[in-house]
Amino acid sequence: MLKILLVDANSSWLLKDKSMQDLEQIIPPLGLMYIATIIKGRFSNKIEVKLINAVMDCPSNNDFSKIVEEFRPDLVGIRGLNIYKERFHQFAQISKRIKEDIIVIGGGPYPTMDTQSALRDKNVDYLVLGEAEDIFVIIVDSILSNHSFLDAPAIAYRLKDKLVINAAEKVTANLNSLPFPDYNLISVERYGNTISYGYNRRKQGLILTSRGCPYGCIYCHNMFGKEFRPRSAQNVFQEIKQLYDDFKIRDFYFIDDCFNLDYKRCIEIFDLIINSGIKVNLYLTNGIRGDIVDFTFVDKMIEAGVIWVTYALETASPRLQKFIKKFNDLDKLRKVIDYTCEKEIMTNCCFMVGFPTETKEEVLQTINYVKNFKKINIPMFFSVKYYPNTEIYDLAIKYGLDVDNIKYAYSETYHDIRHAQTPLIPKKEFRSIYFQFLKEVFLSKERLSNAIKIQKKFLTEQELLDVYSIFLRKRVRSLQEDIFRYAA
Repeated sequence: MLKILLVDANSSWLLKDKSMQDLEQIIPPLGLMYIATIIKGRFSNKIEVKLINAVMDCPSNNDFSKIVEEFRPDLVGIRGLNIYKERFHQFAQISKRIKEDIIVIGGGPYPTMDTQSALRDKNVDYLVLGEAEDIFVIIVDSILSNHSFLDAPAIAYRLKDKLVINAAEKVTANLNSLPFPDYNLISVERYGNTISYGYNRRKQGLILTSRGCPYGCIYCHNMFGKEFRPRSAQNVFQEIKQLYDDFKIRDFYFIDDCFNLDYKRCIEIFDLIINSGIKVNLYLTNGIRGDIVDFTFVDKMIEAGVIWVTYALETASPRLQKFIKKFNDLDKLRKVIDYTCEKEIMTNCCFMVGFPTETKEEVLQTINYVKNFKKINIPMFFSVKYYPNTEIYDLAIKYGLDVDNIKYAYSETYHDIRHAQTPLIPKKEFRSIYFQFLKEVFLSKERLSNAIKIQKKFLTEQELLDVYSIFLRKRVRSLQEDIFRYAA
């Protein structure tokens, strides 16, 4: 029996204040659920798999030590993000200390994008780069049959202090062939008591309907490649229906990089839900591309149950739209956001500030663009992060951003501006801009009044208090006293 421990090496990130960590956003580890489901189906009684989410199951390193000591795994697979890379290495070290012959395999965005840094750690034996399902099957099969997997595609390892990176084979083209992630691997009820992507406490169904994005945005990790690989509308609906029937889940979050790239497929998904008669809440929280949406799409998604949509603006500067290779049609996007807001669902907009070469005038152009939406629910101010092996990282260096400052920002949340700056906008000025956004947009009394009226259609009073506590990073106990007082 091969014992496998799969761990999402995360930690609290939205709220560093321990007194508020009951409001931390905790999401089921969908990628690890896919891997665990596939290897359990393939190797059945030859393996035992345990899946843990660090922020939920082992908030401290001592907690993780106890899990390793009690489970005694033969293989530990650790998923890492740049923001949590310190924890990634801590878990690798703990695993090796407790059981010297344990095999430690890393995966996820951090090892994939910064392979050299991840493998400097002698506690990490191998890395799986990119999509891991097929490669993990090869690894487990090789271990069970006592064969080497050093020639497996898309893995990296050290050989006499040299870095070996095996070329990747073609990724899974037919995503319909993948089994649905098994929610029996987690406690659906327990996750239902934590803050979700929708900032509420409800049973969570995470739906990844596609992989890959053909756009060339310079800040993207590009984990899934440039080829758009959609699941069929029927396959997506079957997963939703299964979770609806078997786990009584009613809230579903689409987390694709570009869910709405295939217009016709989206309409088919919505129609299948509508025609089935099931009543669900759908959330497009990951940020869909608004300039390829029309009013018919908006009407259909709302009819299907969408109560939350986030439009990815990034910047309202036409020059920067070209610079970051986003190429949003800003006029069309404005009309779509206005139309969606008038439908009075929770309509949100995310934008990024801190691009190399960005000027203060261009930042204010973006803030003024967002300020015009008087019914936008949550305008999200993102501070640009420059991750290794992305085009924006190289451009940041080229235009004179401080390397240490870039690295410090990795451990910060998207809304943290402590290390935010550009060559043309120093830190002090950046802070001034952020407070201007808070004053003129987030705490606009008119916008807040409209937003809360809409949010009350979908959220309980306590959920509303939680939402604003998270965004203000301050415990909100009264909307009137703690929100509108600031707005006034």
